[in-house]
This record gives sequence, C-alpha cells and structure tokens, in this order.
Amino acid sequence: MGIEIARWLVALGSVAAAVGLTLVGMATSTLQPMDDLIQLSVILMIGGLAAFVVGMLAHRRLQDTDPSADY
Repeated sequence: MGIEIARWLVALGSVAAAVGLTLVGMATSTLQPMDDLIQLSVILMIGGLAAFVVGMLAHRRLQDTDPSADY
C-alpha cells in the first residue's frame, strides 16, 4: 500500500510542477503580468516538486533491497 502512495506522489507531483511551470510562462508572457496566476503557479511548482521528492524518497525507502528475491 505504501509504495503505491509513493508512486502516486511521484506521478502527481511531476505533473503539478510541469503545469506550474507552464502557467508561469503564460502569466508572464502578457503585457501586464497576472499576479494571481503567478502566485498559483509558484504554489503548484513548489508543491509538485515537494510531492515528487517525498514520493521518490519513499519509493526508494520502501523498495525491496534485493530485486532477485521474487524469482
């Protein structure tokens, strides 16, 4: 169960960070930058990156140390 949560964190965190980066580009490419969209995108990038890192660390921690043990 725990490794599945770690995988979900990695998947959703990377997507959230990428969407945040895209929104920063959209918010700053106009003549008048949209401050609300910039704040939202920074939150998405930081939260997504944090979820990604936590998911990766949890996945490595929960992963079996000997992959040949299943065979």
